[in-house]
Amino acid sequence: MLALLVGLCGAAPLLIYGFISVAKGWFFIPNSVILKSDILRTPSSMMGTEEMLRSINIRLVNNRAFLTPFIASLVVFVLHLGRRKRFWHRVTLLNALYILAFFPHIALIEAGQC
Repeated sequence: MLALLVGLCGAAPLLIYGFISVAKGWFFIPNSVILKSDILRTPSSMMGTEEMLRSINIRLVNNRAFLTPFIASLVVFVLHLGRRKRFWHRVTLLNALYILAFFPHIALIEAGQC
């Protein structure tokens, strides 16, 4: 319960910033992140699911600096989860968090494009 409370307290400033931004007519994501990404180049200003997955795939294939740590983390996650059969173990949980945080980051950057 305490971990959930700490997580909510950590996410609160980001959520507050996002809601204030939307209330003022801006994007939920900070402008500095949007300017560095290719979100504004799409017709709908937000990427569709298919286009986002395609761009993530292109970035991963074209840039081994992103692909190698992702695959290593995925292998450690699967092996550790299979051996321990406990999701809440520190190694398994940290790898799961890395994998989940990886996708939004890779979707918003421009590195690895031809």
